[in-house]
Amino acid sequence: MTTIGLERLIEPASLDDFREGDAWRYPQLGRGPLARFPELLAIPELFDLSRLAAVYNDPIPVWMPERWMKNAAHRGLYGTFFAPESALRLHRLGATLFFPNVERFIPQVRPLLARLERDLGVVDVYKKSVFNVFASAPGAGAVAHFDPEINFAVQLKGKKRWWISDNTHIQFAPSAYSVLDTEATMGPALRAAWGTAPRPKKLPGKPRVLDVEEGSALYFPAGCWHKTKTLEESIHVVLAIWPKSWIGVLADRLRASFPQRVSCTSSQAERLVEQVTERITALRASDLVEGRRPRQARAGRRSEAR
Repeated sequence: MTTIGLERLIEPASLDDFREGDAWRYPQLGRGPLARFPELLAIPELFDLSRLAAVYNDPIPVWMPERWMKNAAHRGLYGTFFAPESALRLHRLGATLFFPNVERFIPQVRPLLARLERDLGVVDVYKKSVFNVFASAPGAGAVAHFDPEINFAVQLKGKKRWWISDNTHIQFAPSAYSVLDTEATMGPALRAAWGTAPRPKKLPGKPRVLDVEEGSALYFPAGCWHKTKTLEESIHVVLAIWPKSWIGVLADRLRASFPQRVSCTSSQAERLVEQVTERITALRASDLVEGRRPRQARAGRRSEAR
């Protein structure tokens, strides 16, 4: 089976610009016929919500349409999980259905995620990469929010309008944030990363407006603010990749090379700091990127050019 490569998902950017330049920092929208994604066309469940719900063996999160959000009860239900039959009924009334982790139930999409990880040069993942499906009735959409993962969206059916804006508050978001969130619903890592800056309650900045139609592929980087509105009955899929940060990869390699210590004297602590410094200095690029199994660095190696 062929798998969707990175090149088809980032047009009009080139692979060189994405891997070696700065194209990965900015949203990219490529247009073309849906036939350029035969791998997706070969999975009928992605185009039929009843068939998808039948194989999806989990409750389905439902996003209420904006016109319902004036009601406090509906705002509180935003993202609530419903049984498939109830979720499909709400969709017919105008709600958006979110099918996360479809790869658990449709194994044909797993090679697509694996290929994308390889093309991106992902050394390790912070979380497992996922394949998500979104189905929206006309007028429905997602409120302004950002996600911590890298996203590649392909429009399978209908038309959707996206508003996309840069994130000037957090460079590397540890978790998602929605304008419906409060201080209490934010995780401690996100609160720490955000600091004392105000929490936006609407899409910040001067957003770029993109109308995405069948066959379009939209890339947007981690942390990118966005919201959507469905212009025509819509189904789109998102391949979401969670690469581990380089500091996370380095920490794993160092953690594997040191014995676990419960406590130590001040002199032992000083020596441990020296050893950490020595091993970081001795690390080569291949120690971080070759294979999944951590390798212990040996003192005295020369560092390779990065």
